[in-house]
Amino acid sequence: MSRIQQSLLLCQKSFRNINPETLGWVRPDGIINFATKDAAKTYAINRCISANKASSKFERGVAVKDNMILCETDGKFNSVHVNHKKISQYADCDLYHNHPTPGTLSSADFGLLKTRKHLKTITAIDILGRCYTMTKLPLKKIKYLPKKLSDFITITSQTAKGIIKAEFAKNKYYYEVRKQEKEIIELQKHMSDEEIKKTPLAKAFLENLLKMGSSVDKIWCENAESLGIKYERRKL
Repeated sequence: MSRIQQSLLLCQKSFRNINPETLGWVRPDGIINFATKDAAKTYAINRCISANKASSKFERGVAVKDNMILCETDGKFNSVHVNHKKISQYADCDLYHNHPTPGTLSSADFGLLKTRKHLKTITAIDILGRCYTMTKLPLKKIKYLPKKLSDFITITSQTAKGIIKAEFAKNKYYYEVRKQEKEIIELQKHMSDEEIKKTPLAKAFLENLLKMGSSVDKIWCENAESLGIKYERRKL
């Protein structure tokens, strides 16, 4: 791919109103460079939103470092795996991804942020257009311990504590959600999506998903600082 290849990557405005800052160029190594950090961030968010709007829902991960799009990966309905070997060459990366269901960052998302040194933030954009972000806080040194050992103990304990709390909150609704999900899959064999949406089963399924997401969201809100993170949420 030519170094001078230009790509209009944000396409939010009409052709006559192109903002040059939203034009990215693709490097030979596949990294996309934008003129500004905000343009790169907007691109990442828009790519996640577009995955949520796809007819066949899936998770998409976009890794960002300042004004660079380091990689973009499409995954499955409930998971995506970006190339951490590639992006680990850059410190303080931001990882964006979408959730094709209602809900905040998962215990897996939290664990990924805590255990990958190169990640600074992780953001999830759910199907309802809600944006959730976790940012690492500086580690507090344990007295009388070498820094590496102190960091290892702190990260390990915070990660375990956060995952256990989030999983406990999720499990109040998880098994019922999975049961309803299987029933909906059976309905899809002889009903359209629009017909299924009007059924009591679909409404109960959505309610349980919302409750599950809210219970995990509460865990992150109430325990963020003790887990070594800053937790933010907003509506796009």
